[in-house]
Amino acid sequence: MKVVVFDGSKEPRGPVGVRVSSLVERLQAQGVEAELVRVEKVRVTGCTMCGQCGHRTARVDCSRPPEDGLRRCLRKIKAADAVVIGTPVYGTHGSPATQRLLIKLEHDRRERGDTRLAGKPAVVVVGPPGSGAGAAAKDVRRRLEAHGMHVVDAATPFAGASERRRAAEVDELAGTVLAALSAPV
Repeated sequence: MKVVVFDGSKEPRGPVGVRVSSLVERLQAQGVEAELVRVEKVRVTGCTMCGQCGHRTARVDCSRPPEDGLRRCLRKIKAADAVVIGTPVYGTHGSPATQRLLIKLEHDRRERGDTRLAGKPAVVVVGPPGSGAGAAAKDVRRRLEAHGMHVVDAATPFAGASERRRAAEVDELAGTVLAALSAPV
């Protein structure tokens, strides 16, 4: 079983970063192959109108996507048995890094008609809770479900929570991911 966990926060020691890092450790202790990807650190290259991505423009007919960090992230998502997306709240959406990843995923689906994500379980971790957390979780959920992914939970970790509460939150998240991995699709 392979799980890829994306951390879209700028601060690895923030509420979301701590939870997803601990989640990876907990899953690995359970024998699950888990990988943490800090999306903020992923190298992104923009369109240079090189003609390689397959996208038609007025001047260029592209045929192959340029290789960048987000393209590698997409391959990791497709190869994983489950996906966890962790992101802090920015207004009513996820972080800019998380938004870039989700937009790249949408572009890939539209351009290639890829259905390999259909039925794949996903867990969304959005935090800290506040006025925009529910809307941000709903936004990420909607984008993942557009690919046919089965979003099994959307959690909001508490900022400043005690060590015991953080451990309980991570245990609950790990249980959710493990249940999603063992559930029939």
